[in-house]
Amino acid sequence: MRKSNLTIWIAAGVSLLLALALVTDALPFLRGGEIFRWQWPYIPVALQRVLPLILTTILYIGGAAFLLARLPRKWLMIAWALIGATVIPLAALAARSHDIPYELFVRTTSGITTGPYTAGAEIDWSAERTWRDWPAVMLDFDTRSGHIALSPPGAPMVYGLLNALLENTPSISERLQRAYLPWQCHNYLMLAYTPAEWASATFGMLMPLWGALTVLPLYAVGRLLTSRESALRMILWWALVPALVMFVPTWNTAYPLFSVIAFWFLLSALHTPSGQHNWQMRVKLLLAGLVTGLLTFFNISMLPLAGLFGFYTLLHYWQHERSTAHWSRPIVIGLWFAAGMIAPWALYTLLTGVTPLAILDLAMGRHLGQERPYLPWVWFHLWEWVLFAGIGLVILWLIAIRRGTQSQRTLALALLLTMLLLALSGIARGETGRVWLFFTPFVLLAAHNAASLRDWSILTGAQALLMIALVASMPVMDVLDMTPPPDTPPVQTVTRGADAWFGDDLHLIGWDANANSASITLALNWQVRDQVTTPYWFAALLVDPNGTPASESIVWQPLDTRYPTSCWRPDAIISDTITIPLPENPTAGDWWLSLVVFPDAAQPNNRLPVQQTGAAEDTQLGLGPVLVE
Repeated sequence: MRKSNLTIWIAAGVSLLLALALVTDALPFLRGGEIFRWQWPYIPVALQRVLPLILTTILYIGGAAFLLARLPRKWLMIAWALIGATVIPLAALAARSHDIPYELFVRTTSGITTGPYTAGAEIDWSAERTWRDWPAVMLDFDTRSGHIALSPPGAPMVYGLLNALLENTPSISERLQRAYLPWQCHNYLMLAYTPAEWASATFGMLMPLWGALTVLPLYAVGRLLTSRESALRMILWWALVPALVMFVPTWNTAYPLFSVIAFWFLLSALHTPSGQHNWQMRVKLLLAGLVTGLLTFFNISMLPLAGLFGFYTLLHYWQHERSTAHWSRPIVIGLWFAAGMIAPWALYTLLTGVTPLAILDLAMGRHLGQERPYLPWVWFHLWEWVLFAGIGLVILWLIAIRRGTQSQRTLALALLLTMLLLALSGIARGETGRVWLFFTPFVLLAAHNAASLRDWSILTGAQALLMIALVASMPVMDVLDMTPPPDTPPVQTVTRGADAWFGDDLHLIGWDANANSASITLALNWQVRDQVTTPYWFAALLVDPNGTPASESIVWQPLDTRYPTSCWRPDAIISDTITIPLPENPTAGDWWLSLVVFPDAAQPNNRLPVQQTGAAEDTQLGLGPVLVE
């Protein structure tokens, strides 16, 4: 057996054993444990729930193998890799959710899983204490979204910009709001959002696509480091990276796209011969630094990317250029890169007076305040990243340090030095499988040494089984601050008909009332023409047989806020019941109730108009008589 083939079999075998251990939970410490003060839950799902993912993955790998065997055309293979990296994460969502669009929406809008959407909607970007005083914002969100309390303003500012743009397209925003409304129609925080703020969630819901686009720069870099055929095989692995598949639609799945773009600029600059086209090299280095700097403006955890690029530059110089280029070349490269990296932060400081150190100190102070045992976490941080990257690919990456091509060896060693420095520094605090996903493309770039389609198929199949095993056994994004929408309440039978429209959408179709000596129980049956976006308030004022109104109205929301009007569907009858207390020793006779509806509890006089056939428009509806004995 050839050495390369033996390596492939070893990597595939370890992947399969790990997959088996995860599915059966034979070794729980693989998920963490008491010694780490952290452990992913083991909650396996039934085979039929994972079946869509299994079938989608088989189709993807089978189609890829078919295309690779037939002198693959570049753009066809890239398109197939893009499709797989978009669709397979959605199939993985189906294993944990019955409604994929709903799951994408609540994961995007939850302050626990991400946070930028929530911050983008809730921050008043025109006020002074926003992006101009970001440390204050971080403190404000400390108990509401840990991600924002640790993050620079980049991602929330994207949502703020999207909200501003969508305010100018109300037809699109309102249509999207109505499409998303049924998923969180009972969420009073979100019901206060504008249509534009609802609509901007679309950007986060499309994260599977943004993550899939990593295929494009990944191929471009692979083409510089290896052959065309190797690059095409390598990009097909991206769709099978467990972290990419399992952590949608977090921003972490989009960061690899930009980390690889930054590396492409750096690599292109390094391939420029010393002394030739220096302006081109400098522009590329500035762009590499600029993209890296923008990434840190979105997430401080991206800072180690500069370390990877620094190690790669030094190793590249030592292995390829030290005999021909001046010793100062890597220093000059680093300075141009640093100039680009500093640029977005320098502009931000110029506009706001807030330095990156102020944000970094606040974020790291809270981040490092999460006490974790040092030595166990040195191992576990690396292990979790390996687990969610794919241990077979990691094995090939490590072997590439000795057996890869010259370019692969340089990248493989640079990545190893970066990961060891990160782990030993102790600055990570868990969830590295998600947080360090932006390093995983470099594993793929260094790992590819499958010399034949057969070798590629063996390793790819094992990687796919490991990914499926992780999806089937470990939920990684089930903790949300969102609850599913409520079910429609049961319909009550009422004896009195009605035909009154409150505003354009709320239609009272029937009612009933029963009285005793202490109270009147009012039952209302409603329908709506269209689902409304406002959780309307209702009020009923008692009028005694002498025509004297009560001093105060009874104000409520349907089913005690559990089923607000924003949840009412056009195809349903909604029944609501309210008990209205009578005064002591009520006057016997026929009582009446004055029913009103208004959108804002703070402005009860701003009532919806009431229309009845054959009657003049009013702002209240009289219901009665109700006999009190």
